Amino acid sequence: MTYRMHISPTQRTGFVQLAGSVTGQDIFQANQQLYAHPDWQPGFDECWDCSSITSLVVDPGEIHEIVEQEVEHAAALGQGRVAIVATSYNVEMIGQLYKVMLEHSLAGRPVQLFRTPEAAQRWLGNPSLPTWISEAEPVAAPGVPRVA
Repeated sequence: MTYRMHISPTQRTGFVQLAGSVTGQDIFQANQQLYAHPDWQPGFDECWDCSSITSLVVDPGEIHEIVEQEVEHAAALGQGRVAIVATSYNVEMIGQLYKVMLEHSLAGRPVQLFRTPEAAQRWLGNPSLPTWISEAEPVAAPGVPRVA
């Protein structure tokens, strides 16, 4: 898995773009890095672009761990919204499971799934897609070689 991450303080949004073969552990680690980023502030929204995922292998227990991660860090996260761009059936189904579990957890953050990044940005109230998509440097998950 490779991913791109950028936090826009002006848009109050953390952007993550996942690509390739992705596991639940990859998502967990990307979450950790997003929330530990020095530009992250409580209440920021999140936009996860999953349209470049070619394979997603996540079991319900891993989704539970990701939701528990958010509950544990609820004070640092605030009540920002989470937009997920899902263009494949598998990603959409995992996204729906995450949505239900997170919205009914103590973190209670609103989650919405979209077919396009543009629709996700409209829901988040961002006027346009950030240039980070083309400018952010790809980051490999720990133990995985970088892919440019």
